[in-house]
Amino acid sequence: MQTLALATLARAIASALSTFALTLEGEGEGGAANSPLNTAVTATGAAPSDSSANVVGAPQAESTTGATSGDVVMLKDVANVEGYKVTGAEIDENGCPWIDGINTKNKGFKVNFVWKRTTGITDDAYQAAIETARVTVTPTAPAAPTAPTAPTAPTAPTATAGIPAAGAGIPAAGAGIPTPAAPAAAPAAAPAADPFAEKRAEVQELCNTAYHEYALNGDAITDLMVAHGAQPVGNGEGGLKTLPDANLRGFETSLTSWMELSRVISGLVTTILGCGCDKSHIDGVYTSNNFGTTDMADVPANEMWRLYEAMHSYCNTIETHFSKPVTIVMPRPAGI
Repeated sequence: MQTLALATLARAIASALSTFALTLEGEGEGGAANSPLNTAVTATGAAPSDSSANVVGAPQAESTTGATSGDVVMLKDVANVEGYKVTGAEIDENGCPWIDGINTKNKGFKVNFVWKRTTGITDDAYQAAIETARVTVTPTAPAAPTAPTAPTAPTAPTATAGIPAAGAGIPAAGAGIPTPAAPAAAPAAAPAADPFAEKRAEVQELCNTAYHEYALNGDAITDLMVAHGAQPVGNGEGGLKTLPDANLRGFETSLTSWMELSRVISGLVTTILGCGCDKSHIDGVYTSNNFGTTDMADVPANEMWRLYEAMHSYCNTIETHFSKPVTIVMPRPAGI
């Protein structure tokens, strides 16, 4: 029995060796086309798809942003920018930078974005300095767009020599299943609307009207803002932008009353002159009441009612002297 078992085992080993030899012979005759290695390379070495969106260096959309001029900075564009410090190189609405000896040392400016004139400068000297220092603003041409970068060619797959690792040619678990796209990011929350933005714009327009149409002094308008809680103007800081929201309406009321008093006082002056008086009589009202000026535009808001009372009283005196109907006193406006 033992002999029979050994014989059977020997035949089985011989058969296995013969089969293995035939296999090796078949690979030598069939070449790489029949080898398991070639099958593995074919399965994993397919040419990548032609998608320029995923190729490093694919051309991008041409930029349309041109270069901007950095040679000239307008004062009105930067004066109200938070944190910006005025240097004096900025160009004001006269077309001039800050002029040493002509403009105030602290580089302050008026509400119409014109550098403040220092004291002691005559009108002729001021205008001559302005004409000399005025500059011409020339925009800079935009730079040419950058040419797109050529795409990089994909790298060809490299065949691996030797016996393939266990599991070669078998796709990994989940292969071929597309990856779901990441959810779109939630849109950023819109900034909260400023409830006082419209009112602040209206007050700014009122300031412009007071300055340009009523000829009220710009520094005096700024002083009125400060009286209502704004910060003094200087180095790009202060002014209307610092006026507390809660004080906007109060400042608007005071400025409106100031403008109305200016209109009424101008009417009284016209009446006095119409009775045969001249400018010296008008100037006498200013000097006898110690206003420190004979120009109504330079009288501050808190002195306007006193000026009205003095001018109205003198007007009534002249009207009575010439037997004309006297002008009725107006009620004192709010905020003055």
